[in-house]
Amino acid sequence: MKFSWKLINSFINLKDINFNEFQEKLTLAGIEIESIENKEEIEDQIIDLSITSNRREIFSTLSLAREISIILNKPLKLFPIKLLNKNNINYETYSHQTFIKFIRIHKMNNLSFNKTPEWLINTLNINQIKHNHLLNNIQEYIYIKWGETFQILNDNNMNEIKNFKEIFKSFNTRNAIKTNYRNNNNLCNSITIMFTISQEINIKNQFQYINNSIDYYENFYIDAIKLISTLTTCTINKSYNLYNEKIELNNIINIKKNDINTVLGNTKNKQFNFLSSKNILNILQQLKFFPLYNKAIQTFTVTIPIYRKHDITRQIDVIEEIGRIYQFKYFFKQIRKNNKKGNKSTTSLKIKKIRYTLRHLGLHEVITSSLTNTQNNSITLYNPITNEQKNLRHTILENLVENYLYNIKYENKNIEIFEIGKIFKKNKKNKYIEKKYLGGLIYNKEYIRPKWSEKPKNINFFHVKGILETFLEQINAYVILKNISENNEIENIHNNTHLLKKNHRLGIYNKNNQNFIGVIGELNTIKITKKRKHIYIFEIDIEELNKAMIKNHHLNNIIKVYSNYPSITRDISIKLKQNTNINKIKENILKTNPLLIESVEIFNEYYGKEKRKESIARFVGLRIIYRAQNRTLNTDDIQYIETNLKQITQQI
Repeated sequence: MKFSWKLINSFINLKDINFNEFQEKLTLAGIEIESIENKEEIEDQIIDLSITSNRREIFSTLSLAREISIILNKPLKLFPIKLLNKNNINYETYSHQTFIKFIRIHKMNNLSFNKTPEWLINTLNINQIKHNHLLNNIQEYIYIKWGETFQILNDNNMNEIKNFKEIFKSFNTRNAIKTNYRNNNNLCNSITIMFTISQEINIKNQFQYINNSIDYYENFYIDAIKLISTLTTCTINKSYNLYNEKIELNNIINIKKNDINTVLGNTKNKQFNFLSSKNILNILQQLKFFPLYNKAIQTFTVTIPIYRKHDITRQIDVIEEIGRIYQFKYFFKQIRKNNKKGNKSTTSLKIKKIRYTLRHLGLHEVITSSLTNTQNNSITLYNPITNEQKNLRHTILENLVENYLYNIKYENKNIEIFEIGKIFKKNKKNKYIEKKYLGGLIYNKEYIRPKWSEKPKNINFFHVKGILETFLEQINAYVILKNISENNEIENIHNNTHLLKKNHRLGIYNKNNQNFIGVIGELNTIKITKKRKHIYIFEIDIEELNKAMIKNHHLNNIIKVYSNYPSITRDISIKLKQNTNINKIKENILKTNPLLIESVEIFNEYYGKEKRKESIARFVGLRIIYRAQNRTLNTDDIQYIETNLKQITQQI
């Protein structure tokens, strides 16, 4: 569509605007300039624009000037003149269901049909319109300039404009509408013309979109009347007016500020901020959307102008207009990458470390279902999917044993597995508790070979204990392994007592508060597989283990002065009962003389026959190192040590 630069400047002053800048801003706003042609003979520039289908309201010089005014934020030269109200004379109303909002009819006499001015013909030529007689040329020019025009009434077009028939029937001043055209299109010196406000009107047998805003209707009417009276030197009679009382409702849209920020994103400023509320409000006012802002709920309420009702119907349309006016080049083209990682809980990080450590120690992670068919101390579901999965498990070890049996069935020799999963149980108050546990099972028939000439041997309890201690050390768990007390057996491992051998199990305790963390022991295979096999299992409460894990922010070493004096070493052999705890014996020895005893170490354990008895006894070899911090041990000290050792052996 072609527009005259000179005619555009009659509505808005663009003389101080750089033409290249004007072209760039118009293109960025979505109105593409296809070509620019300089007409030196008429001292004008012809701009050929590509108007998209959704912006069909831009079809006249006024509508283009109004859009340029919004884009450049420059005011128009003309101000809208208020439309004649119903208090004017010659006023009639009608309420037909029609697209006509307002009609004004004039009778004009004594017309002189002079030659059409050159400037008017040039405007018609720009738009490739064939010029005819003067009045018809004026009609076309007014349409190019204002987007609407008057109609010349005669017998022919009165029949064609069928939409006006019902209106004219109720028009009391219809005598004013007279036929003043001859059938051969030769003009008389008296005519009747009609001005209307409508959404669409049949012009040249085609329905064209008409600017249905009444803002500049009086301006268009006055300009048309002045042009007709000036060029034809006619006399204009009084007007007859007809109003449609039907009220047209405005389209109101509410938009949240957060939605605007989400769609448009950050701006390319130093702070990478979103558009401020003030900027958004100014842009909406610039668009003539009559905005209101509710600060409490951060919502904009806009009233869409009538001439934009066809393409501004949703929130996203308003947001697009805001981005178009602010210019999309000032927003990020791509979604900004957020390098910040999400907040990970300490528990999840510690569980990740537990998994990593166990895998590096050679164990394989398995995942089993929390649903089981075991009824022993388990929680029963009210509406289970299947009978095989109708209970919630109370221990992970049973699932690991089932996994072991499955692998043995398919002749997998070495099974070293662990699982981190949930267990469910009731507390003393009959409340359901869900906890996360770590369970493990180790079975390896070829774990160690004492000599290359010998066959590999099965893993034993001490090997498994060493693996678990290595694991606990690597995760910085401040724990101790010791015998399980009767209270802990009743409270904590009663669900697993049927799985563990009584004399082959140890408890895992927090060194700081002596809270029970877990258990390690040998599987009672006779009850499970009815075969004697060395299978070892462990189960640990993840929550309690996390409490025992310490951070390596600093070293907890205690600095002591190293003694420069020589030491005395004594080895003793002590006879012990089968279930005697050696750690308690070491503690008792250290208490006898803490100033002289530097360390007590176990260097041997063996079994031998007692004298005068045929039974086999258990013996433990202890190495005790004596050293003083401030002197060399003398003969008296050595005698005291010998006497002390005799007392210790006798007590034990």
